[in-house]
Amino acid sequence: MPVRAIILAGGLGTRLRAVVSDRPKAMSDVGGHPFLELLLRQLRGHAVPAVNIAVGYGGDYIRHHFGSGAGFGIDISYTDDGPRLLGTGGVLSRAIRAMPEDPNDPILVLNGDTYVDYELKPFLASIEGTDKKLALGVVRVEDVARYGAVRVNADGAVVAFEEKRTATSGLINAGLYCARRQTWSQVLPKTESFSLERDVLPQLVGGSLSAVECTGLFIDIGVPADYNRAQTLLRDWT
Repeated sequence: MPVRAIILAGGLGTRLRAVVSDRPKAMSDVGGHPFLELLLRQLRGHAVPAVNIAVGYGGDYIRHHFGSGAGFGIDISYTDDGPRLLGTGGVLSRAIRAMPEDPNDPILVLNGDTYVDYELKPFLASIEGTDKKLALGVVRVEDVARYGAVRVNADGAVVAFEEKRTATSGLINAGLYCARRQTWSQVLPKTESFSLERDVLPQLVGGSLSAVECTGLFIDIGVPADYNRAQTLLRDWT
């Protein structure tokens, strides 16, 4: 069955304004191309046929650049925050409702400011024939203080999200999620505005959330230091 994707690209990018002030964060220049283009090429490489880009601040900038996706080899549609910011969960819920696909189709959700190497098969296997409702991509980093840690048991189930204020290594949320369309509709609240990370994921801990560890490159361009690192780490992606 086809895998559809949603990219959450509506962030204000406040922390990045010192180095990227003229465009939305997901369109930050990396290697001479918008960062979002890298994510689209990655999806195309995984044979994902269609993506919905959930936009907010600078949405017209993104629409103008990518249009229908015809020039990028992938079908692109858009969902907008509208005049009121809906949060990562609210705009995701709106995007899923706009997708007229089979309720059993898997939907992959990506953060628009994060690059992570991943394979689709482990995500699809994680939500197939198990009691896990949603698969969460995690990566191991040397310092979890910036992100908070994800604690996983021997069976691969997420058992806790922990705030970490000291520099210790561990697993973190990589900003990559997968579930069937019907499952997304079940786990997302009916309220208009909410956070996926704060209001949804913690409620699934203890059996409904499985971790898929991604072992390749991971970088979040949300702060200037890591945005500058991305210029080196991702310079050969074209």
